[in-house]
Amino acid sequence: MNALVNGVRRKGKSTLAYALAEARARVIIIWDPNDNYRKFLAFSDLVSFGSFLASRADQTFDAGEKQHEFTVRYIAGDEPTWEDFDAFVRIVRDNCGGTYAVIVDEADMLQTRAKMSSGLAWFVRRAPTEADAPETVHVFQTTHSPKDVYTRSRNLITDFYIFRIQEPGDLDYLVELTGDPSLPDLVRNLKGREVLHWQLDELGEPKIDVANDPAEWYVDIGSHRGRYEATEKTGSEVKEDGE
Repeated sequence: MNALVNGVRRKGKSTLAYALAEARARVIIIWDPNDNYRKFLAFSDLVSFGSFLASRADQTFDAGEKQHEFTVRYIAGDEPTWEDFDAFVRIVRDNCGGTYAVIVDEADMLQTRAKMSSGLAWFVRRAPTEADAPETVHVFQTTHSPKDVYTRSRNLITDFYIFRIQEPGDLDYLVELTGDPSLPDLVRNLKGREVLHWQLDELGEPKIDVANDPAEWYVDIGSHRGRYEATEKTGSEVKEDGE
């Protein structure tokens, strides 16, 4: 899976990304520049981060339905650069194999509509997919706006998870990314923490589902701002949570 999770702050982007990753891999590695995943082990220097991954490299090869092995995150400082991220990617590539998930939180920091960092380009363009099993990297990017996304990624992203968007430019660019003109009306009418899931089926046709109960994908990532309640029951956002 190569997924993009898009929405404004406090909708649950980071939480949803983790739930999706946890459903697909026993090992989860997080680029966490805003310290959103406070429940999990963190490193703030690349040497220690790399040593940790190297010591557990044998745990990344099994994609079976066994107990979750570990989640680890790297916090790059207040103003991480593209070069910082590229160094993070090199360490992950050198020390991880088999099936694992990578969450790139705040991925807008690492790309523009015209280009992206070389490390992010490797994850999006060249990392092994399910077709390469048992070597598989599931990638989850979180962004605030569709306009944060590198245009050429549109043919490589397999799944979009989209919270409500109102800004006309964002809605127009969403069509540019997916080629699906039906999305603007659907996305602007989402309620509360409803999230639209857009993907292409095996025939290349768009498939759209809407999840209206965020409790189904709630996972404690350490934000300690409370759980979610179903949109259809509350009609509004009842409790805050992380990104």
